[in-house]
Amino acid sequence: MFADRAPFAAHLPDYRPRAAQAEMADCVATFLERSGDCVFEAGTGIGKSLAYLVPALSASSRTIVSTGTKTLQDQLYLKDVPIARAVTGSSAQVAVLKGRGNYLCRYRFERTFGELALAPQQRHELELLRAWHAATVTGDISEATGVPEQSPLWPRVTSTTDNCLGSKCPLVQDCFVFRARRQAFAADLIIVNHHLLLAELLLRQAGQGEILAAVDAVICDEAHQLPDVAALFFGVNLSSRQLLEFCHETLRLDEEQRPLIAEALRLVRELEQVALAAAGERSEHDAEAQHASSLRVARDLSGALMQVRDRLIQLEGRDEDTDLCLTRAGRLLVDLHTYRAADADWARWTEPAGQGVVLHATPLEPGDLFERVRPLLADRWLFTSATLAVGEDLDYFCKRLGIVDATCATWPSPFDYPRHALLYLPTLTHEPNDADYLTEALAAAVPLLRASRGRAFFLFTSHRALRFAAERLPALLPREYAVLVQGTQPKASLLEHFRALAQPILLGTMTFWEGVDVRGPALSLVIIDKLPFTAPEQPVLRARVNRLRAQGRDPFREIQMPEAVLTLKQGAGRLIRDAADQGVLMICDPRLVTRAYGRRFLAALPPMRRTTDRGEAEEFLRGL
Repeated sequence: MFADRAPFAAHLPDYRPRAAQAEMADCVATFLERSGDCVFEAGTGIGKSLAYLVPALSASSRTIVSTGTKTLQDQLYLKDVPIARAVTGSSAQVAVLKGRGNYLCRYRFERTFGELALAPQQRHELELLRAWHAATVTGDISEATGVPEQSPLWPRVTSTTDNCLGSKCPLVQDCFVFRARRQAFAADLIIVNHHLLLAELLLRQAGQGEILAAVDAVICDEAHQLPDVAALFFGVNLSSRQLLEFCHETLRLDEEQRPLIAEALRLVRELEQVALAAAGERSEHDAEAQHASSLRVARDLSGALMQVRDRLIQLEGRDEDTDLCLTRAGRLLVDLHTYRAADADWARWTEPAGQGVVLHATPLEPGDLFERVRPLLADRWLFTSATLAVGEDLDYFCKRLGIVDATCATWPSPFDYPRHALLYLPTLTHEPNDADYLTEALAAAVPLLRASRGRAFFLFTSHRALRFAAERLPALLPREYAVLVQGTQPKASLLEHFRALAQPILLGTMTFWEGVDVRGPALSLVIIDKLPFTAPEQPVLRARVNRLRAQGRDPFREIQMPEAVLTLKQGAGRLIRDAADQGVLMICDPRLVTRAYGRRFLAALPPMRRTTDRGEAEEFLRGL
């Protein structure tokens, strides 16, 4: 099927047979016929989506496809699945399922209409939603136009686990969430995202039912994101705002709780003060003392909430809101217990959030936990991405997810990098941690930005560097260049403007290092400010590093460098997205040449010609 252009030609006029795509599809077909795990790195341009969708739709097995983002979910369902279905002639049922916060809640939507204290802008957005609500079949809020992603209206018209009335909702028969779940339960191929996949595994582990029916196989695309998502789900992120909201909601339902709630509120406020002090401490000794105080207050708070829960148990069954509060009390107590019980295999820290704090506890290596729950869903798991290998070695990824005895394969990108791309390494005199480094990096970038007439991504490893460039770069360029800055408008709008403008330059941080696809001459230059080592003060990294050091091991070689290599591959992958694409990748960091480990990074990049000659890079760009 993949060796011949004919099956795909009617649906993809530019389709060309690729040996790697055919090989991968063969491997997926074999995988679907047996048990076990597979880990496949498929470089950009192989067409891995069709390489797993075609055999999945051709097989008799029921399969979950999990992606890293809702954007890719929509792309698979709306674009790739129809092609794979047409090519295979499959009549398999396909459904897409997202988390409940992605669907309009009819009950909360109707209640919001009755509220008088809405700002004019929210009232206008609500009217826009009224028209969409009357026409939508799915209730998926990504279909709604005119209401910004960050609008404060969305939390009012969508539901959470805490406020959903479930089967007791008067509109449950017309619920968009339940309708999507019913369709997914009956489907042969279900497209979810990693967050929903992990939530399903945790539900099954806790014996709290299931959202998805039993399946034969799970295919995880964008699998490089899974270790971090797994750590997030197996850990705790508990905010003081959640605790305060619970206290106030409980008091509204039961005035007799006032003395108990007053004590819980006092302890939440005390926890905020202690945790904020701990988060701001520079001295490790003082931070440890503050941290011990946080644990003490968290223990006392658990005791106070237990008394509130015991009172709610006496009222169980009185009404839906009381039962919801009882369920919330149980969840909060579990989270507080997890936070307090975290040991040396966990990272535990506090983070300011608005006027309050968030308590975090995250397992350092989620692999053991992930490996334990995977069989609850399926006995066949396939993990694939364009960036899983460090060099040609997939061990780092496998260890992070606890994967052993997997069938592994890598297929490099089929694109003609030697002819179509150039890697430019400018000779900078400052190191990345020098005060003048960014100034020198910007000066080195300007000639290439002029030669490419904009049409560039400038990717940064920190928000501080992004702000520095946003302030200074426009003054270094002709007025006709349009400098677009991450955060000034939604990501989708920035990309839309980038494609529409004549000489655009987009400045972005990690948000734009992956999952962004600009094809053709609209993007001819990608500049990376420095090697993307995670900041050493990042709590989880710091805890992982300290643990390896205590074991006499080398955290730089085992953790920091592999992570940075994979991230650099993601950023570099923004440049060439299609067989006809051409351009220059400029990496400012001199350590690629001056440090021995630079060879590991260079070996991980596509096989581009390399130069340190600015004139050669400018000439390449002008010739495009």
